[in-house]
Amino acid sequence: MEERRRFPRHDTTGQLATMPASVNVRVLDISVAGVLLHSSEAVEAGTTGNLRLHLDGSAFRANVQVQRSAAAPEGSGGYRLGATFVVLNPDLRLLIERFMAR
Repeated sequence: MEERRRFPRHDTTGQLATMPASVNVRVLDISVAGVLLHSSEAVEAGTTGNLRLHLDGSAFRANVQVQRSAAAPEGSGGYRLGATFVVLNPDLRLLIERFMAR
């Protein structure tokens, strides 16, 4: 078979790599400390990600870390993920507080 690659490749067996992946979640509840999410996929505790949603009509984007993952209650399927905000800037904190006061 004719080699068609323009650049040589080298075997990487044993090397670790990660690739960010999107997981669709539904926000079940939110506080200034974190969120409870529902996911159709299992997510390991310690996993970090970027949560993006519209909260009360405003864009909300914050880094979260999954603290716990458990099977959702019977009948709903999927998983419940408890995640905390890694850092929550003052504007986003105020947005959550206003949302909760409604």
